[in-house]
Amino acid sequence: MAQLAAAEQMGYFPTPPHTLRLILPYLTAQAGTAVRLLDPCAGKGEALAALKQALERAGVTVYAHAVEVAGGRAIDAARLLGQDNVLCSPWEGTATSNHAISGLWLNPPYDHETIEDAESHKHERQEFTFLDRSDGKLQVGGVLIN
Repeated sequence: MAQLAAAEQMGYFPTPPHTLRLILPYLTAQAGTAVRLLDPCAGKGEALAALKQALERAGVTVYAHAVEVAGGRAIDAARLLGQDNVLCSPWEGTATSNHAISGLWLNPPYDHETIEDAESHKHERQEFTFLDRSDGKLQVGGVLIN
């Protein structure tokens, strides 16, 4: 039943609020610095917005960008992060500079996807596809939050 619900939501499982509260204290930066955050599977943008707010309260300048494939969720993310900071697109269809991101929030769909033609029936876990596609995006010393 949970798999059917996930399929209807395109594998969408937002980070629970109690998990966010546990993670955020460990994600810090020095006051007066600037960081670039990216969430390539942002959902409604709640996790990225919470991280952005926590860092800004600590005196950090934050540039937060999100990618979300589902139109309704992308609209919700844009309300939290700003219209210019959210791209409604599949992550595979985006281009991001290498070594440009300070923090990569990665909570991808946890499901299978076909990676070759339909006749081969070869499948790969989507979280591995997201991780592979994200390789090289973090700057030296950047943080992968997964």
